[in-house]
Amino acid sequence: MTHAPHPPLDLMPPQMVTPPEFAPPDPVPAATAMVWDDAQCLAAIINSADDAIVSKRIDGVIMSWNPAAQVLFGYTAAEAIGQHIEMLVPPERMQEEANILARLQRGERVQPFETVRRCKDGRLIEVSAAISPVRNAQGRIIGASKVVRDISELVATRLREQHLRSFLTALVRVKRATAQMDNTKALLDELCAICVEYGKADAAYVVLRDNDALRLAASSGLQPEHHTLVLESVSTQPLIARVMAAGEAVVLNTPQDSLAAAQCPTAPRDAKSWAALPLNRANETAGVLVLNSAHGDFFTEAVLEALTETAAELVVGLDHLARDQQFKGIVEAAMDAIVVVDADHRISLFNPAAELMFQWPAGEALGQPVDRLIPDRLGATHASHMASFAASGSAPRRMGTTRAVVARRRDGSEFPIEATVSRFGSGSDLRMMVVIRDVSELREAEASRRAQEAAEAANHAKGEFISRMSHELRTPLNAVIGFSKLLLDDPRHQVTAQQQTQVGHINSAGQHLLALVDDMLDLVGIESGRCRVEQVVVPLATALQQAANLVTPIAERAGVSLLAPPADVALPSVLADPNRLRQVLTNLMSNAIKYNKPGGSVTLEVTTHATEVEVCVADTGIGMTPQQQTELFQPFNRLGREHSGIEGTGIGLVVTRQLIELMQGRLTMDSEPGQGTRACMVLPLAAGVVAAPAPAPVHAAQQRLEAADPCGVVLSVEDNPINQILLEQMFEMWPRVTLLQAEDGASGLAMAQAGQPDLILLDMHLPDMGGMEFLTHLRSDPNTQALRVVVLSASAMPKDVAQVVEQGVVDYLTKPLDRLPFLRRVLALLSPGGSSAQ
Repeated sequence: MTHAPHPPLDLMPPQMVTPPEFAPPDPVPAATAMVWDDAQCLAAIINSADDAIVSKRIDGVIMSWNPAAQVLFGYTAAEAIGQHIEMLVPPERMQEEANILARLQRGERVQPFETVRRCKDGRLIEVSAAISPVRNAQGRIIGASKVVRDISELVATRLREQHLRSFLTALVRVKRATAQMDNTKALLDELCAICVEYGKADAAYVVLRDNDALRLAASSGLQPEHHTLVLESVSTQPLIARVMAAGEAVVLNTPQDSLAAAQCPTAPRDAKSWAALPLNRANETAGVLVLNSAHGDFFTEAVLEALTETAAELVVGLDHLARDQQFKGIVEAAMDAIVVVDADHRISLFNPAAELMFQWPAGEALGQPVDRLIPDRLGATHASHMASFAASGSAPRRMGTTRAVVARRRDGSEFPIEATVSRFGSGSDLRMMVVIRDVSELREAEASRRAQEAAEAANHAKGEFISRMSHELRTPLNAVIGFSKLLLDDPRHQVTAQQQTQVGHINSAGQHLLALVDDMLDLVGIESGRCRVEQVVVPLATALQQAANLVTPIAERAGVSLLAPPADVALPSVLADPNRLRQVLTNLMSNAIKYNKPGGSVTLEVTTHATEVEVCVADTGIGMTPQQQTELFQPFNRLGREHSGIEGTGIGLVVTRQLIELMQGRLTMDSEPGQGTRACMVLPLAAGVVAAPAPAPVHAAQQRLEAADPCGVVLSVEDNPINQILLEQMFEMWPRVTLLQAEDGASGLAMAQAGQPDLILLDMHLPDMGGMEFLTHLRSDPNTQALRVVVLSASAMPKDVAQVVEQGVVDYLTKPLDRLPFLRRVLALLSPGGSSAQ
């Protein structure tokens, strides 16, 4: 709004114009002269005042204008007087000025108030104004006098203080947010919002390093178009690049330098101040907090200090969240259940492993008393322990290792646990963390291990017992079988037919007892996994003939016919262990004979398939019921025939099947009561077909041994006098073989040292030392270390044999000795017609 200038009255001193009501009359009376002097004095005061003093008519037209007003507003007195006061009022303050004029017209004095006025150059300045009405001599209000003071600096100071208070408030809220937020994005968003809402910044955003690039992580106060530009320019802003490179804060408070220095396309046009603060983590700048304001000098030193602390708090919060996320990741991925309990013993953390273990969803478990996880009968004890630990526990406590501790699932089932309890915090912030492991499988494994150890100990004890019993039985059996075989096989011993029959019974009984001992040893060896078998090509005809030769005397005595395949039929070869194959065939045939009827028969059948050979032993005996067949392979179960008068232990068939399976074969049984039994063994077929060889007659083998006439010295280290006599009689056929006898280990070593025998026959159980000790002494002496040793022992356990073979013995033969194979082995070790090479 503009007004026509009011005609000036030049009655006042320079730059001070007095309104008409103040002009003195002419000529001047004496009384008036005094008033004039007072007016001159007042004009001098007004002209020299630091505050702008302006007078105006009641309609708002300016009537006076002092020099300070010219300094403050930029208008000269000539420019201002006669103009309306509204030329100093910004448009948004027009109503304020209208209200002031209304109050003056009512005669009210306007107390000092703060407002904004406009200068000649268009600048807006903060001022404080006080306005009083002016009356004429009649008391009529004719104008007003206004005193105006520039308070821009005061307002700026006050604004800076306000900004500082705002940022201090923001700092407090950031600290609170860092303690409460559990999400990085939420924390950064909250920080930017706090800086704008409470810190009074116009905009705030956070830029974070993401590998080699920068990304906008959070913002507040940005316009949508600015937001897009930030996304596109965070990596190119010099202000951000400068902070990222130096790791130090940058503040730009002058309007002229801010945009030029920042070169930021996102800045509002009225942004006058910028601040960029580094977020330094782990010796590197991880990001930048950027703020701007429309106020100049917004980021004072005190505000910057608060902002720096805010950035530091943010870094602490980010580190805390990173640790929390790491801890949360560990907790979430932990295989053990992790449960945190507060001071009221209520669950405040329940990880996925706890959900799985206790069958409680975390949402339902949180806030519940931890007693829900404890059996009711243990609730009071558990609560007492927890209270005691909460009050005094400092070090983590382990539970469940020395005594059983149980927990309860949601369905009420109980299970054993091990747990470690630790505490942190105090008072209402006290927390107890329990790491729980379900040890059900561990306890079961421990029980299984203990049972296994007990079984192994029992099995070991059984093995040791059987080994000792085997040794004790084999020693006398060596004499029984050995002497009986001498009488039966050696034609030099003349016996009557009746005596030969009697000796045959003795030998048969000894062989039966030996078979029982061998079956027991085989069973122990198979159960312990120490039984080993070969897989070699074995002519089936040979194995059948050998087994038939062994059982023919039994069949003849029982009146049972043994029907083998015709001699002219070519039989295949199988892959098997020759000794074990002979053993299982003998067992199957002897069973078929034992459980047969007088006048019955045992038939051997061989069927060749594409890759297998089936050998069946069919008898016409008493057969078995279906119930008996289900119990057939139970050790020591004789199927109710313990009192039938038929010899047996109930383990022969068990061992037979297991030996067949070790040779990659299988055994099937088919039987009917009163009709007989058919036992079929299937073994892998070997390439080629071998005809049945004619077995050598016993007397022919005897004759070959006598004709050999070996020569040499044999030292027998044996403490049993009967076995010594047996050896003497076995060697009688060879007059050029000298047999030396030693009754203990010491004399045996002395005789070996002095006599340098061609062969040493060593018993493993001597009265003064064991066989292993004897071998050690023998091998440690250079004069005897090369002597050949054959062990003759009643111990047939595989582990005993293996230990001795490692000492370099040439053979290990078990008692009772089979006379002809034994002598053949000795003959092979002695050179015929002279001393054997050492």
